[in-house]
Amino acid sequence: MPDYDTTAAKAESIHNRANEQYAAVRENDRLTPEGKAEQIQSIYDATKGTIERLQDEYTNGVTVTSRQLATDLFGGRRLDGASAQAATAAADRAASINDVEEADRVLRDAMLDGNEFLAKAIARKALDAFLGDDMFGGPWGAVVNTWCEGNRLREEKVQKLVKLRTGGGGVFANAIFLTPTPPEARDSVFSTW
Repeated sequence: MPDYDTTAAKAESIHNRANEQYAAVRENDRLTPEGKAEQIQSIYDATKGTIERLQDEYTNGVTVTSRQLATDLFGGRRLDGASAQAATAAADRAASINDVEEADRVLRDAMLDGNEFLAKAIARKALDAFLGDDMFGGPWGAVVNTWCEGNRLREEKVQKLVKLRTGGGGVFANAIFLTPTPPEARDSVFSTW
């Protein structure tokens, strides 16, 4: 599973290395201002490319892992005739539920009756609602918790999926992938290029 903290540490290391290289170029008295600007631009371009590859690697890992966790939790799409019909009916029933209390009640009944399709469909709807409208917590989280009760493996997978889908690093998670533009670079608002 892609780890946000490890990725953030890699990004920080890449940025720190670039800052050290910028400083060395700026302190080099043998270079003209144009030469310094060219070298800094080269360092910047290389750093930006490395950060973009790191972001792509992380994003692809999140996508693949999220899909795998969702499949593990809610099942795949390849079902035989009767199972496919039951899954479709369960998904339709879950889609028609818009009240958290009703969702929790129907989920509990489905779990008691052993109706896996309906339980998974309601849990998926609750998780999607929790992540969508109520990303900072809310009533749909209680429905997800009901589904996870007594199943530690399921709970761990849900927690991993929530962490992946919310960026792992919180609201500013993507900030680690921003490459600061040095003033000497062409992309800088301070550039004289």
